[in-house]
Amino acid sequence: MSKPLVIIGAKPNPRGRDELHGKPLPEALLGEFTDIQNEGRVDVSTEDVILQDTTFDAHGHPNPKPVTYWKGSKNVIVPAGKVLRVHGGHEAEAGKMRPEDKVGADVHAYREENTFVLNNKEGDHLYLDIQTSSGLVKVDNAAYRPHPPEGQRLVRRGEWLVPVEAGEAADGKVHVAPTRKPIAGQPGRFA
Repeated sequence: MSKPLVIIGAKPNPRGRDELHGKPLPEALLGEFTDIQNEGRVDVSTEDVILQDTTFDAHGHPNPKPVTYWKGSKNVIVPAGKVLRVHGGHEAEAGKMRPEDKVGADVHAYREENTFVLNNKEGDHLYLDIQTSSGLVKVDNAAYRPHPPEGQRLVRRGEWLVPVEAGEAADGKVHVAPTRKPIAGQPGRFA
């Protein structure tokens, strides 16, 4: 079973302050997101979709297995050609979302957690999977480098998520591609 879903972007490092008195700020949590596009011709339910990411140990080494970042729902449908944005934070606090974090997505879903997930220090590797009766089926994956710029959305270029460049055309084309590629099956490892 395959679905025409592709990771097309992310914002791992929301702008501004992340916490106040040791608690994550809702607008910061909502500003951490991953964008997934339905490149198919029919609407797609996310009921069996799982978005995972790489975690790292205290020494900055990637753990061998990715962990679940978000599980889809039968109530989250991505229309053909449209973009799903999976936000950190809670749907009940969506009114606190910054305007720039609403733009560019057609459907919004929420992790319903009070924690940041996307890794800024080591970069991250995101995996889009489908849960089947036989286990997980890999659909797509993309990675970004350590220390992504604060407040900047990353866009898909080959296997990489890269910052939008100053003066980039509205069509999103970037003329310089990253030189290192994520190594398949080795979370957090790059060639």
